[in-house]
Amino acid sequence: MDNQKARCREIAVGDWVIATEDTDYKYLIGIVSAIDKLGAAEHITENDSDDIHVDFFAFDYPEESIQEIEQRFSSLYNEEINFDDLSLDDVVMAPDMLICITNLLLENAPYMSILHYNFGALVSTIR
Repeated sequence: MDNQKARCREIAVGDWVIATEDTDYKYLIGIVSAIDKLGAAEHITENDSDDIHVDFFAFDYPEESIQEIEQRFSSLYNEEINFDDLSLDDVVMAPDMLICITNLLLENAPYMSILHYNFGALVSTIR
């Protein structure tokens, strides 16, 4: 998959996205729940782009991925963090921090049960 093409496609509410590796949320998968356009009263960040609200809890992560996410955020916060205690249901991100994977998921729908349990395979497909 051409990552540049995926990044250039305009992200819409309801799209599945994966956070790019240069963010604290790298490789987390979520669904876009809202988009606050630049200049709108709802736009809450100082980003010079739209605010994309992502629910990273929408994806059913396998247990080993949950453990890796807990370790990553525990390192970031310098304290032990439980996955369920993370605020991942409404993360505001800039469009360039996300790759739209809706089409990838639709193309691989027959294999989604395998991908759900092999999170690494899904991530390696994006890289």
